Amino acid sequence: MFSGMSSNNGRHLWEFIRELLQARDNGDKDAAEIIQWENQNEGIFRIIDSKKVAQLWGAKKRNKTMTYEKLSRALRLAAKTETSLVSLLCKILGFRYQ
Repeated sequence: MFSGMSSNNGRHLWEFIRELLQARDNGDKDAAEIIQWENQNEGIFRIIDSKKVAQLWGAKKRNKTMTYEKLSRALRLAAKTETSLVSLLCKILGFRYQ
């Protein structure tokens, strides 16, 4: 687990992504290898190592069968909702969302 990340498995996917991005921002080299900001002001990020992110999310949720396909489906569904992943991340991280 990356430094600064909680082990609580009841967390939401957007909270997990936020923790990865915050770990990266705080100098965590492991997090920097799997996720990065594309445009932090707009809340746009890129997953660099999709297998590793899916593996970490699966471990957090105690789901050994987690794949990136399942993770990306959850991200797409979250982005379509009124409280989308990006808007939630922006609110949590203090960015303006349009």
